[in-house]
Parts: sequence; structure tokens; C-alpha cells
Amino acid sequence: MATGGWDAIVAAAEEEGQANALVTDTPAWQEIQTAMFKENTGLTMNIAASGPNADLETRVLAEIKSGNVQTDLMQDTDRGFYTKNADQFVDLSTLDLPNWDSYPESAKWQNLCVNSKMGVSGITYNTDLVPEDMVPDSWEDLTDPFWKDKIVLSNPQPGGYYMQWALMMREAFGDDFLEAIAAQNPTLDNSSVAAAEKVASGAALISFMSQADSAAGLIAKGAPLKFKLMRGPDIGSNVCVGILKDGPNPNAAAVLLNHLMSEESQSTPCKAGLAVVSPVDAEGCYEVPEDFEYPTLDAETGQYPGLDDEALKAEVLGLLGIG
Repeated sequence: MATGGWDAIVAAAEEEGQANALVTDTPAWQEIQTAMFKENTGLTMNIAASGPNADLETRVLAEIKSGNVQTDLMQDTDRGFYTKNADQFVDLSTLDLPNWDSYPESAKWQNLCVNSKMGVSGITYNTDLVPEDMVPDSWEDLTDPFWKDKIVLSNPQPGGYYMQWALMMREAFGDDFLEAIAAQNPTLDNSSVAAAEKVASGAALISFMSQADSAAGLIAKGAPLKFKLMRGPDIGSNVCVGILKDGPNPNAAAVLLNHLMSEESQSTPCKAGLAVVSPVDAEGCYEVPEDFEYPTLDAETGQYPGLDDEALKAEVLGLLGIG
């Protein structure tokens, strides 16, 4: 990383030309951000890979182990990944990022990553195939026999956010709920975006856990889909972004991160129909109900309690019939 303040970082970023990013966001978000970043900075946001968190984490750890880190910046909904690998990430408070001081403290995690967006979760269903009176009003409605063989379930097996959902469902409704979901014979998918595609095609009628933006790109193209926020318990996520210390383009990564922290970066996708929650309350973004309560994460690990308990997770997977 260049020394001498932000101007020196920007100058060095221009020499690098691009930042290699691993992202969890939708293709529509990627298209908007890459175009905007290029227009605003002249730099390239190179999406080296996108997909589920578990896949991106595996890739980064393999790069670190090989001593050949190619990733500059990554997104992860699991803040714990940054904590566990703190020595591999840049202390963001040292970078003189122009947007750092004004950014909400609640959106910063141990100076290792910052939320570029937040998510809220529920269901995505096919509006052509699901009668209005069958649209679930609660998580428990998903056990109705109507949904048997018609569900795409975001796979909790890799861990992370989808496992958090399973743990929260067990805490709220007990073992019987998870067993009832298993009895519905759901199809598993590691990606909520891919799950929404299956619902749009009619291969399934409903998918969950779905984020507010999971189907946004498909809806914009006319797919018969709708997202519905589910409550009681409320489930939401942080999409935290950090910079790898040994990445090939650390200065361009810093410029990209500062871009992702801007109100423009967060509002533009929202105005294009991507329903995400903005840490800076950017115009046009998804408005979370005032009484919505994000899950409480461990203050030291950044994880939902139980995500580091392999025996507990195995129990939950067993109840869901996954193994």
C-alpha cells in the first residue's frame, strides 16, 4: 500500500489499473458497480469470482496457503471469517479513506471490513403459480402440505448465513419445525439467486432463505416473482468487505472500497430495482421496518452463536435430513 495519504493511494491505484474482487452480490449489482466504478475512477473492478460465501472463502484460503494471493478485495456475510484470518487483512482505519470517518460505526467490523450493504430475508415465490391465499405469512406456514416437493431451500450445510437461519428456526420453533421442513422434500441450492431462477422457471414454487435482492434482476426482466419479508424471528445479514494484505493491487482495492462506501454506489443499484439495505440510508434502498431486529452476533467473533459448534450444526442438518 502506498504511503503518503489518500492522494498517494489514488496515484498508485492508477498505476495498478484494476482491483480483483470476490463478491456475493447478484449479476445485476455487479454490472452496475463495475460500470460506475470505471466511469468514476477510470479503474476496473475485475470480478474474479462470484457466488456463495463458502466457495469464496475456500478460494481465498487456498490462495493464502499457496503464497500466491490474487484476490484484492472480498465480500463475506460472515464477519467471523475476517476475525479468524485477521492477520491476512488490511487495517482499514490506516488508509485515510475519505468515506471512513463519516461511515456508521455499526457498519465497521474490527477495522477489518465494512458493510457495503445489509440484507433482510424471507421468501421468493412464483406469482403465477402460488394462489394469493397460500402466500406464507410466517415461517411456520412453510410446513403446509401445499409446499411439499415445491421448495428450494438455501443449503445450510456449508455453514454461514443459511446455517444461522436453521439455528434460529430451531430456537424459535423447535426440532419439529426442522423435521417438518425436511418432510417437504426441498431441493437444496447454495445460492439464493439460483434458487430464484428455479422458482421463476416453475421448477419450484417458492425459495427461502431468500434476500430482498435475490430475485431483483429476474423481476426487472419480467419474471413472475415476488419477495416477501418474513418476521418473527427477523433475519438479516451484513455484507462485509475487506482488503487482502498480500493482494496484487492493494491501492486500487482501497479506491474500490471507498467507492462501495459511497452513497452513490449504494443508491444507484437500489434505484435500478435492487432491493438492498444501505448502511448510509442511501436514496431508493429497501426500507427496513422500524421494529426490525437484526440477529445479535457475538461481539468478539462476529458470528451468530452456535456457528462454531460442529456438533450442534450436525444435529440441525440431521433434523433437516441433510447429510
